[in-house]
Amino acid sequence: MKVVKRRLSQALIVHTMAYPYKMEHIPADRLAKHSKFFREFYAESKQTADKIVAYQRGLIDQYKAKGYAEEDREVTDDEEETVES
Repeated sequence: MKVVKRRLSQALIVHTMAYPYKMEHIPADRLAKHSKFFREFYAESKQTADKIVAYQRGLIDQYKAKGYAEEDREVTDDEEETVES
């Protein structure tokens, strides 16, 4: 496995800025009324959502600073992966 940088399309970044990932916030008092299973599932989902939001924020910040955004991508040695210019 190796890691390569891949430039993301401007259309993807513009779409991400226009439609960022959102998860409904459930206040603690409402969450307390749900089952333990639901609360645990919500907590795990919230962690995942927070990671997605942080990733998107990083791409947007990079795009605003550089005019483009790149991501690191793991590829196998068999794949012929090129970085878009």
